[in-house]
Amino acid sequence: MPDTQNVIDVILTFFGNPGWLALFGASGVYLFFRCHGKKRIAFCLTIIFLFVFALNDLVYEKVGELLAYDVFYRFIWIVPAVILMAVGITALITDRKNKGLSILLFGFTLWVFILFENTGMHTDMFREPANEYRLTDAAVELADVILEDYRGSGKISVAMPSQFVIQFRIYDGRFETAITRWAYLGGKSGYHGGTKDYEHVLMDLIYDNHRPTAEEFEQAAKGLGLDYIISYNWNMDEWYTEMYNCRDIYRAKNYTVYKYEGNDAS
Repeated sequence: MPDTQNVIDVILTFFGNPGWLALFGASGVYLFFRCHGKKRIAFCLTIIFLFVFALNDLVYEKVGELLAYDVFYRFIWIVPAVILMAVGITALITDRKNKGLSILLFGFTLWVFILFENTGMHTDMFREPANEYRLTDAAVELADVILEDYRGSGKISVAMPSQFVIQFRIYDGRFETAITRWAYLGGKSGYHGGTKDYEHVLMDLIYDNHRPTAEEFEQAAKGLGLDYIISYNWNMDEWYTEMYNCRDIYRAKNYTVYKYEGNDAS
């Protein structure tokens, strides 16, 4: 989940349309007043547990430091949102004693859904790939270029933007990513080239966060057995060909494929 700064951002992103969050909140409020005795105590303890051990910015920061901020959304899975909404709606419909509260919560939830219009996913939000592999056309196009150019017999090590990693590995088993998932998520990979680990040297180059020196790039490329690197066109310049011993072999609409000439196997 990119572009999240705190727990509130994660919750809003996870629920998507605010209408679902409003329905979840209304169901929680309604059930709190509906239940009594031990049930209310259990309900309150559950809420306290969630906020103390999961839904607070301190936990968010610790998870980000130890793992990665992008995985924090999984903590939202422990919130019984769907169950709570289902029980709350059912109880609200069947409640014959608190008609006023039922109408108020129902009207509030309905207003939120109308206000934000789209309340779910529909076919207009998706574009089905035309190729037989059901992968993006860009991934198939770039993968074919590399497969045609490659002259080796083993695995093909490619540093690429993260959106292509799974697609390339599905498309052909010979592909392996020079940058691991752990590095994409922001963790430490365990490789150390100079002052930065090898994988992050390549990531910084792809995403134009930092231009490594020729020595840093060579150490990273040789350390990871790099064969090819895919970069964005807005990051395309003479650095690759003049400093990093790479050859421009293909330019697509948004990406450029470079072959690293320092690896004789490819």
